[in-house]
Amino acid sequence: MKQVKIGVGIALLTAVGGMGAFTQEALAAETEYRELIKLPDGVKAGEVSVVDEQIIAVLENQTAAQAIVSYDAEGKELWRKELAGAPYAIDDQAFIMISGSEVSVRDLADGKETASFMLPDGFRMSSSGAEVALEAGHVIITGNLGARMLVFQLDGTPVADITGGDLRQAVVSTEHLMYFDGSVLHGLALSGGNNWQAANVLEPYAVKDGIIYYIKAPNEELDAPTLVARSLDEAKVIYEKPLPGSEEVRLAGTDSKGAIIEFVDSEEWAFLNSKGGERLRQPIRSASFRALENRYRPVVTESTLSHLQQNDHRLLLLQEQGTSALGNPYHLGALQVMAPNGGFNKVLEHSIESATLSPSGGAVVLGGGNLKFYDAKGNQVAQEGVPSGSELLASVNDTVYVYGGSGIAAFSGEPEPKAAAVTKISGDDSYETAALLSEAVWDSAETVVLATGESFADALSGAPLAYLEGGPLLFTEKGRLNASAKAEIERLGAKNAIILGGAPVISDAQLKALSLMNVETDRIGGVNRYETAALVSERIDSEGAVVADGATFKDVSLASVFAAQNQYPILLSKGNRLPRETTEAMAGRSDIVLAADRLSIEARTKEEDAERRMAVLAPASSFTDALSAATAAARRNASLYLVDDGGLTEELMGQLAQYESFLVVDSEHLIDTEMVRSIEALVD
Repeated sequence: MKQVKIGVGIALLTAVGGMGAFTQEALAAETEYRELIKLPDGVKAGEVSVVDEQIIAVLENQTAAQAIVSYDAEGKELWRKELAGAPYAIDDQAFIMISGSEVSVRDLADGKETASFMLPDGFRMSSSGAEVALEAGHVIITGNLGARMLVFQLDGTPVADITGGDLRQAVVSTEHLMYFDGSVLHGLALSGGNNWQAANVLEPYAVKDGIIYYIKAPNEELDAPTLVARSLDEAKVIYEKPLPGSEEVRLAGTDSKGAIIEFVDSEEWAFLNSKGGERLRQPIRSASFRALENRYRPVVTESTLSHLQQNDHRLLLLQEQGTSALGNPYHLGALQVMAPNGGFNKVLEHSIESATLSPSGGAVVLGGGNLKFYDAKGNQVAQEGVPSGSELLASVNDTVYVYGGSGIAAFSGEPEPKAAAVTKISGDDSYETAALLSEAVWDSAETVVLATGESFADALSGAPLAYLEGGPLLFTEKGRLNASAKAEIERLGAKNAIILGGAPVISDAQLKALSLMNVETDRIGGVNRYETAALVSERIDSEGAVVADGATFKDVSLASVFAAQNQYPILLSKGNRLPRETTEAMAGRSDIVLAADRLSIEARTKEEDAERRMAVLAPASSFTDALSAATAAARRNASLYLVDDGGLTEELMGQLAQYESFLVVDSEHLIDTEMVRSIEALVD
């Protein structure tokens, strides 16, 4: 794959013959990263292709191409042809080089010359307006300051000799030559047939499957820019589609079904069908990208758009660099992978040099000095360092080649998919959310702890008890056993249920319903929350206890991971006063920890926290989410964070940056998709 710039701010990622075509034979099948070739200082590979198990590289310095070199799969040099700055062109079968007036055609398999011919008298190559290309078995050479274009077959047979004023961007496809002369686009049938031309055409044009697409600028005859699709073989226009005249439009390329149009002002791409109808419109900048961009308050930006299609998967890439309001440079990248059954979006806070699709529908991204691999769900599954200065990728079946810097490296195979970096648990209500969380964390459990989901009083002491019993904290309604809780108890295969609270909050009818499920029940219920907590503490034998204000659940939730893992029961205070039930339960316990003293708890758990690789997040407004999340966090040896009305603050994001995976528990749908994407970006 090579990157071809086709106009201001637009690029197409294209698979061109051996230059990264997905149909080429792979060099290796095992998953392995290898740095194959170390290049001399000041030299880099400007192009890479794979032909007959050879790696063909065009080596260049800062001023010109120096040589075309062939390497074997282990990086050993097989042959070399010096260029010394001579004009050249290369495709998947051959390459040409021009020395003076002589054109040498060489086989890419062994570098040997297969033909040579002379340019006609009066034809001059110069740096201005000079182009050399190999297209579909034809040699195209533009010279004389862009005033003359020659086309030959590979054996030197002349095909066309064209004169003009500003000849450029020549392409051969299906025996047709297309090129610009100024703003006029020409079509020439090389094997005979009708020729055509179109005036006032905007750059670029695109050719796909025998159809050329181009946009005509408004003029005396056209009120608005118009997209034209023309059949090359039938020499007729298939359709003309007027485009909005109120904003700038560009031809962004093609895919297997038609043209792709960029709407510059509204920052959208429109994907058209074979008749010019719009089948899909995709925003270029997502809300999460804009939010990140706004943090920099950019004053100057420069962006590049790229598109790649492989079978039924599509990759859209936005690369942006700019200067912030403070005068600091920044880089951002947005990666969109579109697939029939999903796809994913990634916003990356570093430069993206290049990207490609992997065979399974994931993506490979080169940027920030690393090669990153994402599976089909957008999870980063591997990362490798790359030769310094690397800026290009070539994808050949299951091998990705990295080049453009101090060497050439290859990654063979595809890393295994992994669990999502962020897993969100969100049911239709708080009961289902707690049940789904249990299903995500517990495969089975002998015992569950059941509390009412209508008030938090009795559930405050539940996390340490549930941790001790090895099961989840579930919630039920007042008068009947909640359906979600019942289904989860059955799935777990639980034989016992500990009920927190008296009959007024969880009816005896629910105990009977559990009995019919062959689940034995054990009720712990005091006359109030303080006595219930004290009764729970009798089940937990330890030297310490956590004391928390019984009027709120936030402090309890945050202290529950510490309490559960240290097997400290949670006792309750009335503000600054200790009820009799709590005082009696504290008797004989020498280590009393205040839940509100978070600094003290953090100091106690500093070493454990440093080893945690998962964070569990829940909204601070939902006691069922917070308390069940605390139980799950203790089970998973994770840290717990509660997200309040301020959302994902800069301070919170800084704390979350240390973790590798996240579990979001949210029955109220307060932690939205953009927040989840922001958390995912921390892992990237």
